[in-house]
Formats: sequence, C-alpha cells, structure tokens
Amino acid sequence: MTVIRPSVSARAEPLQPERRRLLINAASSVALTACGGGGSDGGTPAPIPTPKPAPAPAPSPAPSPPPASGGFERYLEALPSSDQVRAWITSIVNFGIRRSGYPADPLTTGFAASVLASMGVQVSTQDVPVTRWDTVEGQSSVQVCIGSACVTYPAFPTVTSRQTALRQGDLVRYQDATTPVTGKVVLLDYPMARFAPGALQSRADWVYDPDNDLNKTLHPNSRPQTSNAGKTLASLLLKKPLAVIAALDDFIDTPYLYGAHAAAPYDRDIPIVWVSPSTRKAILAQWQGGGASASVNVVSNETKAMSRNVIGRLPSSLTDQVMLIGSHHDAPFMGATEDATGTALVLAQAAYWSKVPAAERPFEFVFLLNAAHMQVSAGCEAFVAANPTLLPRVVLDVHLETPCQEFDVDANGQLLDLGRIEPHWIYTSRNPNLQAALKSAIQAEDYRRTMMVPPEEFGDGPPSDSKALWKAGVPVMAHISNPVYYLTIADTLDKVNLPSLEKVTRYVARTLWALQGTTAAQMRAGIVPG
Repeated sequence: MTVIRPSVSARAEPLQPERRRLLINAASSVALTACGGGGSDGGTPAPIPTPKPAPAPAPSPAPSPPPASGGFERYLEALPSSDQVRAWITSIVNFGIRRSGYPADPLTTGFAASVLASMGVQVSTQDVPVTRWDTVEGQSSVQVCIGSACVTYPAFPTVTSRQTALRQGDLVRYQDATTPVTGKVVLLDYPMARFAPGALQSRADWVYDPDNDLNKTLHPNSRPQTSNAGKTLASLLLKKPLAVIAALDDFIDTPYLYGAHAAAPYDRDIPIVWVSPSTRKAILAQWQGGGASASVNVVSNETKAMSRNVIGRLPSSLTDQVMLIGSHHDAPFMGATEDATGTALVLAQAAYWSKVPAAERPFEFVFLLNAAHMQVSAGCEAFVAANPTLLPRVVLDVHLETPCQEFDVDANGQLLDLGRIEPHWIYTSRNPNLQAALKSAIQAEDYRRTMMVPPEEFGDGPPSDSKALWKAGVPVMAHISNPVYYLTIADTLDKVNLPSLEKVTRYVARTLWALQGTTAAQMRAGIVPG
C-alpha cells in the first residue's frame, strides 16, 4: 500500500527582534483603540442584540430572483491565501507567552480586533475576569544533595502548584503505597500515557482515511492527567509530603509543560514541579540509592486580571439565523497550534465571508475569539451567559482548534517530524444534513486523517472549547487534535501543518454554503440519537 504524505512547505520563522518590537508596539496601539483601552478598564458590552425586523419593502412588479446556487464556487477568489493565514499565526506567536493576563494577551486581542475591523466586521469585546498565573521559565528549580555535594536542576511548576515556596527535606523515591512520604520530598516517576487516535475510529460516525494510516499514530499524550501517575500523585498528596518532583518519562525532554496532574482535591500549598526525562536520569545517576536531601524552589504567583473575548459580526440581508465561528486566543506558552492557528483560521473565515455581499450571505456571521480556554473555558462560558437571546438563533457553532503537524518523540526525548498532519476529529452533532454536508466538503478538499465524532461521546460534552455552547443547546462542528507537544514550550511555528490552513478554510466554507436556508430550529430538530 502506498502511503501518501503531504509535502512540508517552508516553515515560518520568528520575527527578528526589531520587527517584533515594531509589531508589538503597533498591536499595543490597536489594543487601546479597538479594544477600549486594554487591560481591565473597558466595560463589558451589551449582549449581541436580536436584530429588529426590516420594514416591509415597497411592492415591486418584478421581484428579484433568489441568489444563484453554487456560492462557494462563485466566491473562490474571496478565500484568503495560506500565506496570509500563516502571517497571522506568526504575528500572534511573536507576541510571546499568551497565558491569561500576560502582556501578550491584550496584544493578541487588539491585533485580532484590528484585523476584523479592517475587513469591515463589526467588532466588540467582552471583559472576562481571569486568574493570572505567573511563573517564569528558568526560575523554579530542584537541588539534590548527597552529603555536601549538591546539584541544581531546572524545573517548572505544575499549574496546580499555586504558591511561591522553598521546601527542603529528605528525598525519597516513590515505589508504591507503602513508601513513607509524609514530611519528605518525593521523587515520583511520571511516565506519560500513550495516545492512539486510531482508537477513536470505533466511536466515530464517519472516518476519512484513504491511506488507512490512522492506526500508525501512537505517541505520548501531552495531557498529564491521563497518566496513571496522575492518580498516584493525587493519592500521595493526601499524605502531606513536603514537595513532589514529578519526573517526566517517555516524553519530550523539557520540564516546560503546562499541565495539571489531576482534578482531585489536595493541599495546594504543597509545591509540585516537573523535571525533564534527562533530569530524571541525572538525579537517579547522582543519587544511586543512597541517602539524599533535596530542596524544591517554586516561583509562582496568582493575581486577578482581566482578559477579553473579541466578538465580530457580519449581518445578512437574507436571514437573522446565525453561524457562529470561534476559537480561543490564549495558550500555555506561545502556542503556535494551541491556538494561534485556530485564531488565524477564524480570521480566515471572517476574511472570506466579509467579501460575500450581505445580500448573498447565507447566514448572519458571529466570530468569537474567546479568552481563558486554559481556565476551564471561562471566556466561552462568559459569552454563553451574556447572550441568551442570541443562542436560539445559532444554527451551528463551528470551532477550530489545532490542525497541526504530527511529531513523535525518540528515545532521547527529541521531537521527530513525521511529515504528515496529526490525526484530527470533528465533534459533529448528529444532524444527517449537517453530516452529509461536512462529509462532502471533507472529501472535496481531500482533508485526510479525519474522524467525525459525536459530541456526546464523552459524556458531559466535547472536551474542547465548544463545550459551553453545546451544553447550551447549540449544535456543533468542532475541529480538534491532540499532538504530543501542544501543552509544552515546544509548540512553535514549525508545528503548523501548512496544507491544512487552506483545506480547513475551504471545507468550512463549503459546508456552510451547503447549509444555506437551514434555520436553528430545523438544525436542532433534525438531530437524531446515536
């Protein structure tokens, strides 16, 4: 069987320091104008209003014919180039770390608002209170001492380790539940779970995999809470150790992982840090089973801050039925794929639909770039809460996250580019018309390694940024994937799968044209049980 792999185009390079300074200064100015001043001084806008009915037109002897069919083909020139989408991704990445409340946060919202406004999109913002979790790469550390011989290693706090702290004590390596950990510094081996996206095929409603190679993907899962070590850590924390060194294993050789070990409750004053696989080996080589002491130095802080949702609107002269297209703009680090790419793909849809005349737009379009996905999707939750009259008009929520390049990890913890797109799936409500339109669009664009998964497959809703909307009753078509690097500092520009920028933009546009004339009520009534 021949395996067809997409070619890897030239990769986007980070901006030079002077260019980056000019871009950030310009975006800062935009943030002050387009977003009402940046920071927390701008007020929360009124919810998006339900449009008033237009006055009845004067009688006409010859009514205008309905718009011609084949809207996608008629507006091919309106599609933005992949170079343009790539440029937006590069601009966002170069603002810096995009955690909620960080300096890059208002730069990103200002940039997005400016781009939308330049297209003629009506732009507003919505304040979203957030917790800013401050920690700086290179500040936290672990020191291991054998007698007076001490070695210091780089470390990084877990997002559940909230307080700046220095803890010193005897070092023990966790073996099993009988290991004495109370009052000790504990070294816990933390092998990551394996992720096999092919296992989703049996739970999917439809799969587009002409090369039959979804099952070839097997790599570490970047979400540490999926590992059995997360359950072990949650249980040992109840025994009150002084601190825990979570020693990553079978993973990228970096400590810079934005990860929570588990959702289980525990004393959050106990500092927990990640150390890389190579650091784990070095500590074990230094220790060699003898008596040892250790200190764990965590540098982190929490403050209250304000982020913002950016909301764009394009009206239609044909209908008041709404197509919502969204993603989140925050990221664990600089987040090329999580989710500068998603943000740029929303801008691409705005660029396209803004060039379709209002008299021919099949829907009213609302573009949502929401804040604080990494804080339990606080931005999307806030949008849902603020728009109870809008949601019943929403035909479909199209959410776009992480179309990206597949990498694996070698025995030395180095990333290997496999030269193909990471398997991905689209949480798609079970409306036969929606699913048929999406299948046709995916096949037309030959967007391979795609699975169509029902949003209710995971119990309380799709584990993506679309969950809040789905729980509010809005049908969804939400793209997502799970690359090995997406919660780490390694999520850089070379991880963007360039061919997917065009394919995703085109399949979404095709699908929405195919749904022309569908109302929100019809879409919801047409959803069938699994």
